[in-house]
Amino acid sequence: MKINSNILPEIIYEGFKERLDYSDNGTWNSQELDEKDIPDIRHFYNNSFRRGLIEYPEKSPHPKPYSTNKFSPLFFINNYLKIILSQKTIRKQLENYYYTYSTIGVDYPKYDSDDIDFYYDIDGYAFNHNLRKYSEFILTLRQFIKMKNFNVCEIGGGYGGLTELMIKNNLIKNYIIIDLFETLSVSMTYLADKINELYSINFINGEKDVEEMEGDFNITFIPVEVYKNLKNILKEKCEIDLFINSNSFVEMSNNDLNDYFSFIHQFNHVYLFSYNKIKRVEQGKMISAYEFPYDGNWQDIYFKEDKRYGELVRLSYR
Repeated sequence: MKINSNILPEIIYEGFKERLDYSDNGTWNSQELDEKDIPDIRHFYNNSFRRGLIEYPEKSPHPKPYSTNKFSPLFFINNYLKIILSQKTIRKQLENYYYTYSTIGVDYPKYDSDDIDFYYDIDGYAFNHNLRKYSEFILTLRQFIKMKNFNVCEIGGGYGGLTELMIKNNLIKNYIIIDLFETLSVSMTYLADKINELYSINFINGEKDVEEMEGDFNITFIPVEVYKNLKNILKEKCEIDLFINSNSFVEMSNNDLNDYFSFIHQFNHVYLFSYNKIKRVEQGKMISAYEFPYDGNWQDIYFKEDKRYGELVRLSYR
């Protein structure tokens, strides 16, 4: 179903109500989201929808955890006060990244004062640690792949920043985001406001919507439970050149992780770019990007630890 910013609020409200009884989604828990924040979901970075979507250190930290909204001295010192007092240093670091990456060919969206609490204004362009990370993704991909008019599927697309940056750099033809509905609510709203008119926005809520997928220059949003019910049809309908996952494979249960890899393994002549924690404790279990269930048909093109953030960066082809 093609959507726009006019009908998005109704889709989000209805979807949110249907999913309020979800109690356990790993890092994401819909019970911690405040329904009163939905009208301003476009500014997710200022409300409860921000959790897990903003790279540290952020521009406008909150003095209390959104998950509890209760004052914690340790949280206040480490996640608020230190960041506030370090803003000049943070900005200087980001300026260095921005000038380095823009000089070697990464284009950035224009700064919009409506996002003053999220992005820094550097020479009229938007930049923060999210875009710093996404720039490094793009530079790695460009180094090893001749990316032009790619069909991309991102599993766990966050607020939509990587999608926006790839569009800005003319790298993609079609882009699919599979994610929890709560997160899709953010990315759909953000991208509906940001992307140019060349791209259509589509929301998949059933088999009919999949059958109607056609043409190029589409941004398509698929909730996780819809993907699970329709993945066989999606395999036949979707052409995918590149799968991307950034820090959500390590948040999944073994069953969900194996399910996604089984889906990916149905495709040939496809790339997988993974940026995930080397070690992470999720729901009491240690998970490592070194242990993901790649089958024997993958060839690693790039395989390196990013020691700054404890991540394993892996680009593979099958």
